Amino acid sequence: MSVMEKKNITMGAATIPQKDDFDCFKRADVKKLSETMNQQEVAEYLVQEEELRQLLKQQKNLRAILKPMIAANWPQQYQLELKKSHKLKASLAATKEAINKTRSDILRVEETEKDLMKKLAEFKKQDENGDENSEVLETSFDLGCSGTSTPLTVIA
Repeated sequence: MSVMEKKNITMGAATIPQKDDFDCFKRADVKKLSETMNQQEVAEYLVQEEELRQLLKQQKNLRAILKPMIAANWPQQYQLELKKSHKLKASLAATKEAINKTRSDILRVEETEKDLMKKLAEFKKQDENGDENSEVLETSFDLGCSGTSTPLTVIA
């Protein structure tokens, strides 16, 4: 018979206290029990008493660990962290998309710059071959004029 199975155990004339009162149980009570029990029964009782003390200590430690976890409401905390994770993933995806768009914009601007530099070189070449008094205004390229428009020339 295990001590944990029953709240009260009666051995002879003595009553073992409930597990809540177990810490208050004195060694003197064991001596009273030993008067009515043989040595083997006392030894078994002491082993059971030690087992109960260990179990109560483990229970106390587990409660000390679990109380803050229960108070923190872990399922709700998990759901909040999951929502944060989803928001961060969405934000990361949006940031990647913005970076890709910016990268494509940069490539487009670089292509436009190359095209404009090529056109500028062609106009300078035409200028060298043509009228030496005319000069190409580079501001027309800065304003984004298309290649079909004629460049402005200044005659000196």
